[in-house]
Amino acid sequence: MEGLLEGMKAGGTLCDIMGDTFAPNPMELTYDSEAIKKQKELIDRMHSMGKEVLMSSHVCKFLPAEQVIEIALAHQERGADITKIVTAAYSTEEELENLRITNLLKKELKIPFLFLSTGTHYKLHRMVGPMLGSVMCLCVQQHDILSTKTQPVLRAAKQVLDSMDYLPEVAYTEE
Repeated sequence: MEGLLEGMKAGGTLCDIMGDTFAPNPMELTYDSEAIKKQKELIDRMHSMGKEVLMSSHVCKFLPAEQVIEIALAHQERGADITKIVTAAYSTEEELENLRITNLLKKELKIPFLFLSTGTHYKLHRMVGPMLGSVMCLCVQQHDILSTKTQPVLRAAKQVLDSMDYLPEVAYTEE
């Protein structure tokens, strides 16, 4: 954690703190009260430096809406400025459910969120998520040996975001 603080002193503006920092957990979210206390203290320290904190949990398996919301609310309660959760989808049904969960997060949270999928069915969620409230789309410049294959190529994501007419129709009344 001292290395992260040094990075912030060197000019970093946003720090990613794992949800299980100080007490590792397979779900990357600790429930250990002492670890949570230390997380809050670390986040307060970052905030006192004028920095922001993204708290992340990379679950990498499909979770029902209640669990995703629970993780996001835990991040929010610990003082994170942005919550990031990565689940997975292995069917069209799970991917569509992740899109529904994205909409639920928009309604439930007071902070911005980044909700992503991995697995076999992740592309639609990663491309459409920002249209439903996810704060950003994580992209790569190109797919190569060093890139994350589940992240869309920037030019493709930009085309989708620029071209897709997804906003609801506005009802016009005659005057």
